[in-house]
Formats: sequence, C-alpha cells, structure tokens
Amino acid sequence: ELLARVEAAIAGMFALPASEKMRAVRRPGDSCGYGSPPISSYFSKCMWSEGYTFSPANLRSDLRKLWPKAGHDYRHF
Repeated sequence: ELLARVEAAIAGMFALPASEKMRAVRRPGDSCGYGSPPISSYFSKCMWSEGYTFSPANLRSDLRKLWPKAGHDYRHF
C-alpha cells in the first residue's frame, strides 16, 4: 500500500503541466530541482527522461516550488 501511494504521488508530480514543473527547474550549479537527471551527463546519448532531485534538509521549500498554494499537502508527498 505504501509503495502504491509513493508511485501515485510521483506519477502525479510528473503529470503536472511543463509550465508548473519549470517553477522548480534545476539551475546550472544547483544540485536540486527539476530537469534531466544529473546522471545523464555520464551518457553519450541523450536520455529522454526527466527527474526531480530534492534535499531532505530542504524538502518543504523544494516541494513548495511545485505546489506553492498547497499549504501542508506537500507532506503527503
């Protein structure tokens, strides 16, 4: 049940419109944020994937970039 809830939350996050995900885009030099997975730089071919890296220490502020009006709903994630 826990795994199903985690997978549903992740699927919901990546189903957001691109404009909403871009609020949390990973800037050059940042280790956290939305964009191509950092590991993709180790591959010579372009990976058709997206990722969101966040820090446990900054979880609330990182997730509030995606859901700025969610109140405490980020806790479900």
